[in-house]
Amino acid sequence: MPTVGGRACLAFANTLEGERGEQPHEHVPDFGRLVAWARHARVLDAARAGALEREARRRPADAQRVHRRAIRLREAIFQLVSRTIHGQGVASEDLDALNVELGRALAHARIASSKRGFAWTWEAPAAELEQLLWPIARSAAELLASPDIERVRECPGDNCDDLFIDTTRNGRRRWCKMSVCGNRAKANSFRARERSTRRRRK
Repeated sequence: MPTVGGRACLAFANTLEGERGEQPHEHVPDFGRLVAWARHARVLDAARAGALEREARRRPADAQRVHRRAIRLREAIFQLVSRTIHGQGVASEDLDALNVELGRALAHARIASSKRGFAWTWEAPAAELEQLLWPIARSAAELLASPDIERVRECPGDNCDDLFIDTTRNGRRRWCKMSVCGNRAKANSFRARERSTRRRRK
């Protein structure tokens, strides 16, 4: 399950595998898979994820509505980030979609203290279905408003548009995963050179 990105919002944007409009693979096709991804990506802990799974079985129509909101939020995040890093204007409907979810999230946001200091937390019943959207919306808003947005890259791999934070010292990371898109590009380049060499020898 995709967790590449360096931020919760980018990992979520990458749950549609493959370029938009090019028959991508959907990793979160329903609410159950959405909860599973949120647990895997540590957006939810195991207890909250279990509570949401049980509540979704009890209220399937509500779970479907939250899932539709999640997909709309995901696509808004992708467009906002992608267009920003490419120097393009953003669509007001995408910004509105993020702000709607952000407003709902911040109504439940709290700061909690512990022996280690302070941390964000959320005030909500354990079975509140929409709570898995809150950390994602806050993550997206924080990224867009921070200098880190300048270090976000979009993978140029074949049928890949994954977003990620480039944390390298020289800022020259190119691939979402060198072991996947990077190696695939190397293999394609090698095959192209081999074909060119064979043509010259004929």
